[in-house]
Amino acid sequence: MKQETVDAFIKAGSLSISNYLLEHYQDIGMNNEQLVVYIQLKKAVERGQDLPDLTIIAKFLHMTKNAVANVLQSMIAAKLAEIKTVTNEFGQKIDQLNFDGLYAKLLGEIDVENKIITPQQSKRATRQEVFATIESEFRRPLSTFELQTVSKWLDDENYDPETILMALREAVLNNVYNFRYIEQILVNWQQKNIKTELDVAQHRNARQQKMNNDKKPENMRIRNIPYIDITNLENN
Repeated sequence: MKQETVDAFIKAGSLSISNYLLEHYQDIGMNNEQLVVYIQLKKAVERGQDLPDLTIIAKFLHMTKNAVANVLQSMIAAKLAEIKTVTNEFGQKIDQLNFDGLYAKLLGEIDVENKIITPQQSKRATRQEVFATIESEFRRPLSTFELQTVSKWLDDENYDPETILMALREAVLNNVYNFRYIEQILVNWQQKNIKTELDVAQHRNARQQKMNNDKKPENMRIRNIPYIDITNLENN
């Protein structure tokens, strides 16, 4: 065995997976594909990645990025995974992936049926919930014009209620309580084909990464300072 291989094996470290999970994952509605995706995601999270790069995960699993995203989205819909927006020590809002729901189900804290839940089977937001949630976040009844605006989003623009609620959450996270701002988010997401919480998180992280890169100062050029022989100056 080559020494480089041994060094790489040691450097890669190890990942702790509960035997209880391996023996009971199907009892909480996980399938084999979700299990292997979970293992790769858990590895990335334990290495300090708040929201793992699905392109890298896909490479390890010999899957397409879209296939991995669909599996993760099915886990989110089944409450096996969750993406939370938190504030880090620098005051920046970041998205973090966690599997608290999976562990809760595994420990029997949540009643589940022994079947796999897909995004289509999960509970969808209703029209009434959209109006109620907006009023709750704005902390006031909506005006006639605002009611008509939301109705237009639902009936004329055909925005999914869940998408409207995600756009509302995005506006609240940015502390902007403005219908025009929410509508701009919806239009932007439609143009970029952003439809799920995972899509939103990846879009937000990519935007934050671009902002961080733009803030990095250019490499400072070191000027060549000519060498002066002080001894010769003194002799002269």
